[in-house]
Amino acid sequence: MDKKKKIIISLTISLIIVLLIYFISNFKSNSEFISIPVFKSNLLQDTTVNKNDIDYIQVKKTSIKDTFLKEILNISDDKELTINRNVYAGEIVNKNIIKSNMELMKEPYQYVSLPISNDSLAICNNLKFGDKVEIFYTAKLRDVEYAIKGKERLYSNNLKDGYVTCILFENVELVAKTDSTGKEEGNNLISNITVRLSKQDAMLVSNLKNLGVIDITAK
Repeated sequence: MDKKKKIIISLTISLIIVLLIYFISNFKSNSEFISIPVFKSNLLQDTTVNKNDIDYIQVKKTSIKDTFLKEILNISDDKELTINRNVYAGEIVNKNIIKSNMELMKEPYQYVSLPISNDSLAICNNLKFGDKVEIFYTAKLRDVEYAIKGKERLYSNNLKDGYVTCILFENVELVAKTDSTGKEEGNNLISNITVRLSKQDAMLVSNLKNLGVIDITAK
């Protein structure tokens, strides 16, 4: 065998050894990590979640206790579950924050965007996800008298052309704050807040929000 063939064989063997070492090392490195499901975004208590609400991160096995590992929950393609408290983006999905069938909320709800007045900007700037607010509403009495029937009135002169101010909703949880483009927490001024309401209350807001002014106070 001439010298040239020996060099080629030697280089080939060396390359194979290097590749073997690389693959073995890479396999060992990957086996030290595990995929953990986490929530993609902030979600309020009683929200129904599925696989679209979940992301996965790689975590070293040695950084998680076996007892906690057993509590981690993977949501399959066809599964929907309801959470029993507010959760935050990046929080690990585990069995303790999932409601049992006996606890499931029966009343349907919807997320609703509410335009806020300039007077509410300062308060809304300091609000964060999950904070509870009271929602006040002011409009001409003749436009909304029937719709706000049963709502506590703070001011009303009882004239059809006069204005009425009422407490529209109490103890409503904040989901998000958005600017006029619909973006959350941008550099622009806040113009809307998103809250979660029952289906009936959401329809009420849909009918009222273009007829009057909405103000917010924090709890």
